[in-house]
Amino acid sequence: MRKIDGATFALKLVEKAQVDKIKKRHPNVHNEVKMEKRALSKLRDAGPHPGVVRLFATFQDYYTLYYQMELCEGGELWAQTLSADGSRAGVPAHYSLARFWVAELVDAVAFVHANGVVHRDIKPENMMLTASGHVKLIDFGTAKDLVDTDLNGPEFVGTPEFMAPEMVDSARTTSYAADLWAVGVVAYQLLCGVGPYKAQSPYFAFLRIKRARAADAFPDALRRSPAATFVAGLLRGDAAQRLGADAPKPGDLGALRAHPFLAPEYARSPDPQLRAAAPATTIAPLRELALRAVGDLAARGDPAEKRLAPSARTTALDGSGNQVPWLDPLERATVTRRVRRRRVFFSRGSGRFFDRRSSLREISTSRAKSSSGARLDGGAGTSSASARWPSSRSTDCSTTRPSTRAAAGATPARGPTRATTTRPRRRTPSRPRSA
Repeated sequence: MRKIDGATFALKLVEKAQVDKIKKRHPNVHNEVKMEKRALSKLRDAGPHPGVVRLFATFQDYYTLYYQMELCEGGELWAQTLSADGSRAGVPAHYSLARFWVAELVDAVAFVHANGVVHRDIKPENMMLTASGHVKLIDFGTAKDLVDTDLNGPEFVGTPEFMAPEMVDSARTTSYAADLWAVGVVAYQLLCGVGPYKAQSPYFAFLRIKRARAADAFPDALRRSPAATFVAGLLRGDAAQRLGADAPKPGDLGALRAHPFLAPEYARSPDPQLRAAAPATTIAPLRELALRAVGDLAARGDPAEKRLAPSARTTALDGSGNQVPWLDPLERATVTRRVRRRRVFFSRGSGRFFDRRSSLREISTSRAKSSSGARLDGGAGTSSASARWPSSRSTDCSTTRPSTRAAAGATPARGPTRATTTRPRRRTPSRPRSA
């Protein structure tokens, strides 16, 4: 806080010793520190734009570099994909909120491109929310300046799940289309909870990115919405074929704004300055809130889950007495997606957030504790060692660990026990007898 007038700012600190340490494995780190100052200063002098964080001043002492920047009190946009209590990640955002955030991201990207800058690291963690709920694009350290190219680093930069195929291949032709790819990944993650190229390691993420076939595995909730063609148009392997890549000049993203997914947002106010001054969309409509509530009830095993069937019908509210579907196909797909996300990432027994791949053992152990002695195959003598491993119906695990105590008539164990195996006894050669 500035004492003279009480104004508040955000202060970004970069330790010089840490930069020197990183330089051993990342030689371009000094250029990235300088690039952030250059890019933000360039965008500030050209605008400022309401969708790009503003840099006010930079200074340093013997140990640290300081960036005095605009304060964004709303936090990272990534936090909007967490559950209400913050214990679970991967929760899809409401459709209307995701559309609003993507529209403001498109405005910011258009301004950045119009000034000859490619961000190259667009992701929800680099998108901040103001106190009023508007989006600010931050972190221009890995940006690429297509006008002044002396500080441009290698093309293989960014976050693996959001890198475009040409960046994975380190192609020198990386240009504005790389940011369009990242916009599509962000839109997918906001609508579905997780990114389309999330993998257990960066290597597998790069393999999926190079195949560029995310549209073949869209969830039903996304495939039935207008956002499907928007995301599919941005996630094309050929950079020249992406939605908005054929613009007559840099920064002209009219093709994205005119898409049916974003058109309702720009119908209210096409000017980014006026949109930033207007109240932000921070609360979803009642319809979307009701769909999420139905999904939460169904995930807890409430009888409302029976109404998700396509044949479920109810009496219309217009007084006609006609029987109408309880949910239309898009609403039913949205609720089903909500239920599946909750069941994959949430264990009712322990109330903790688990990673689907790395913690199947923890999930199955907690279920085995809650039902000690239960037998999975219905036969006598199934031990708890096999009960600790879930079936393919309850989790994504496609195999079941074989039983280690399958003797007929054996009594089941009372608690989860570790399966033990008998190792062969090591023989020691005997000494020859003396004659």
